[in-house]
Amino acid sequence: MKKPSLYYYRAIVVSVYDGDTCTVDIDLELNIWTRGEKIRLIRINAPELRGRERPRGFPSRDYLR
Repeated sequence: MKKPSLYYYRAIVVSVYDGDTCTVDIDLELNIWTRGEKIRLIRINAPELRGRERPRGFPSRDYLR
């Protein structure tokens, strides 16, 4: 069985929501872009900006920025 290959795309970070979530524009090549894609970074569990974790959420967001 053949191992699946991964694809790598260039992206521009447009905004950062918290320490593990951001919005990106992705270059699909051939002058095709997908814009405003919200992504979560894998294997990162940063504090949220809502609820009890809020005070710790701002420093994690600022670090990702």
